[in-house]
Amino acid sequence: ESIYVSASLEEMGDYAFAANGKLTTVTFGNGVKEIGDYAFANCTSLSNFVFEDIVGAYTIGQHFFDGCTSMTQLILPNLMTITEEEAAIYLTGTIIESQSPTNITNMYGIIPAYMFANTGIVHAVIPERINDVHTIGVFYGCKALQTVTFEAEILNTKSVGNYYFAGCTSLREIQLSMNTTTPFWSSIKNGRSGAFMDCSALENVVIQLTTGEISGISSDYDVFKNCSSLKSISIPDSVTSIGPKFTGYGNVFSGCSSLESIDLPEKLTFICGGLFYKCSSLTSIVIPEGVTDIKSDAFRYCRNLTDVVLPEGLETIGTAAF
Repeated sequence: ESIYVSASLEEMGDYAFAANGKLTTVTFGNGVKEIGDYAFANCTSLSNFVFEDIVGAYTIGQHFFDGCTSMTQLILPNLMTITEEEAAIYLTGTIIESQSPTNITNMYGIIPAYMFANTGIVHAVIPERINDVHTIGVFYGCKALQTVTFEAEILNTKSVGNYYFAGCTSLREIQLSMNTTTPFWSSIKNGRSGAFMDCSALENVVIQLTTGEISGISSDYDVFKNCSSLKSISIPDSVTSIGPKFTGYGNVFSGCSSLESIDLPEKLTFICGGLFYKCSSLTSIVIPEGVTDIKSDAFRYCRNLTDVVLPEGLETIGTAAF
């Protein structure tokens, strides 16, 4: 039921204690260096996990606590790295062209992919040194998660990773302060970003800029899809695109049935396909003056939309756009 991992153990392999239904408490000594993928996945009774004060950094694999349904809280170590294999995926997916998997092996400040997926965590506090949220599915399916606090004032990141909070059905509000260019950019080619997809209790989203400008919200799909309680979202005027321009469909706010109004950024040049699909509470919309293209199904099934202001320079309206 209880394990103390001594400082003499430097490495723990993949699936080391996975699916151990009796394990309740784990304490890691300060000499542990590397922990493999799925090390404690599906330990359904695990509720107490302690990282002792450490000198170096833990290298932690993916899906570390995935499926630990009894885990409701955890204090993360300030120093964490991801494995070289995950770093290669991370760097391939980012839009930082000056970096490559061959010149970066230690990537501090990053939570491994799917680390807390499907756990019972209610309140998450992310330490100051953890300042990057680009990895995939970190809180995926955490149905009890209500609040997330990032202690870092600036998130040193390019985007929120795919499915980062997807399926967190108790999450009500999120504030993101970041040094970013594209906050919800998909990290997998032809993948679905879905950072907040199916967060059915999410009511308010605030995107704040600390430095620079945001170039877009999602170059792929489904960022806020089926956030059926979303009533308001604050988007900076510096945003130039919402959803993918070239593939056409974005579904960024598809199924946000409680969204009554939204102020679109002045610098937008197009409205992607399916952007407000089935936003049944949307009553009015003003399309910015720079928009020349409204793609198919952009406002389809917005049954209460009664007031639309179109710009003079609009060139095309796609199939079933309204």
